Amino acid sequence: MNIYPISTLDEHGGLRFVSSVFKDFYYSDENPEAFNRTFIDSIKSGFEAFSPEIIMLHHLTTNEILLIEFLLYHVKIVN
Repeated sequence: MNIYPISTLDEHGGLRFVSSVFKDFYYSDENPEAFNRTFIDSIKSGFEAFSPEIIMLHHLTTNEILLIEFLLYHVKIVN
């Protein structure tokens, strides 16, 4: 089938595709060897793990999706 894994990280090493539960990537530094052996790239931890150009989040609950929509499109930042 000629399907090969390629890196989907941005230029700063942030994930564009989150293929598992968000918190697993956020806390990936708790057991980095076990976590990173399933990826072709080394994954950072915390918010540095995620690209500002994120494309896909998998395994979200309905509440999580609604919260993300609320934060992105309805909350206004006031100085």
